[in-house]
Amino acid sequence: MREEELKYFVETMEELYQPDENTAIKLRTMVYGLSDSNVSDMQYEQLLDFAEQSYKRDCELRKSQQRRMDASNEITQNIVGMVQGIDRMAEGIQEINSSLTNTLSSAKSVATTLDKSNAYLEKMRGYQINQAEELNNIKDKVETLETELLRQQYIKNPPKIKG
Repeated sequence: MREEELKYFVETMEELYQPDENTAIKLRTMVYGLSDSNVSDMQYEQLLDFAEQSYKRDCELRKSQQRRMDASNEITQNIVGMVQGIDRMAEGIQEINSSLTNTLSSAKSVATTLDKSNAYLEKMRGYQINQAEELNNIKDKVETLETELLRQQYIKNPPKIKG
């Protein structure tokens, strides 16, 4: 009678808790050992409860291991995602650096052109100052010549005094 009950118990536990093959063999061996005539009814009930608890613990352990594996996989995926994000940021930073390098090169070129333009403007300013001084000198000479011409005309044709 115990053998039939134990067979039904094992089938029920394996269907309910689905242990892996190694665990199932160990638990079957333990449960079928309860059919021994040296096991009292009280021990039988206690050991059967213990066997059921063993099936439950095995199931809980497997579920816990699966949760840990799932969590580990999720952490791994998160780390991979973070690494990919960091790689994309590094690529973006490289693009920014390249753009800044190009901008700096352009700025240096513009600065060189501005320096050349400023030097040319300074040269032209100096030229304009020289031209202005020459023009003032010519103006002074013209005024001197006009004064001399007027004096000579005055000498040639002095004003007539009425009287």
